[in-house]
Amino acid sequence: MTVSVKAGTTTSLRRSAAIVVALSGGYTRTEACKLLAKNHGMIASFSRALINDLKKPMSDSEFDAKLAEAIDEIYDASAVKV
Repeated sequence: MTVSVKAGTTTSLRRSAAIVVALSGGYTRTEACKLLAKNHGMIASFSRALINDLKKPMSDSEFDAKLAEAIDEIYDASAVKV
């Protein structure tokens, strides 16, 4: 399921499933995380959004920092709801 613009959309789905997994739906990672944080019972599966800022010419330390930033943002949106 794509992350919903309307908060609480997954309420009826959660009656039959413990967790709903969301795709980023073409949103930027930041926008998808904002939407995800508003939807209780939903976690992320943002593969494209996870790697979008990773580029081949990056140094190892730049790559690691960007990857950690993406992981933290996606995790926070999955775990900390508003």
